Amino acid sequence: MKRLTLGILAAVLCIGLLAISGKGQNRTIEQPVEPDQDVISNAARPTVGETHISSYFNFTSQIITKAFSELGVISADDGSTVRVLLVQVIPGDQKHLAANGIAVQVTRQNGRRIEGYVDGDELDELIGAMDTIRKMDKSVTTLNSFDGRYRTHGGLEVANIERGGGRVGEVRAVQVIPSSGEIVWARALMRAARLEEFRRLVAAGKDKLKDLEPKK
Repeated sequence: MKRLTLGILAAVLCIGLLAISGKGQNRTIEQPVEPDQDVISNAARPTVGETHISSYFNFTSQIITKAFSELGVISADDGSTVRVLLVQVIPGDQKHLAANGIAVQVTRQNGRRIEGYVDGDELDELIGAMDTIRKMDKSVTTLNSFDGRYRTHGGLEVANIERGGGRVGEVRAVQVIPSSGEIVWARALMRAARLEEFRRLVAAGKDKLKDLEPKK
């Protein structure tokens, strides 16, 4: 009887160990989770230059005024949001030195927000690039797939990428933290056709820039 009991216990223990081992094996072949944001590495660091707008945030011993008006918000298909603002940054009381343009805020589902800037003199090129990118299809290449991307001087990126056999639009904002120099980013994903919504907000910002010009 004792031998039978020991045998049963041994069999149960063996089954338990096999189950644990099986779980470990399943875990090793799971697809990796694609990071949402803030993944900075030496191998894949987003390219970002200093815009006229962002350059003023590095000033010290001077009051910097950042004024803004909301142009609109897009609820992306991945649960994130894209908010576009008309922005004016003024050093001290020198309004004639104001930097004008737009800010693009990408907020992920976890609430973390990244804000990138585009100077006013770059908006025409950005709008033109989006007109091309959002319409891109398989006719652009004889190869099996493609990605189309455009990046502004400040690192804002708009792309038409392939995902799951379909076309996906991407808006990626890149921000440099002035106090540390750290580069952070976040992106929003939506159907490629919805890049037209983002284009309209950028174009609205360009049209309103004239309202920020100094009165003569």
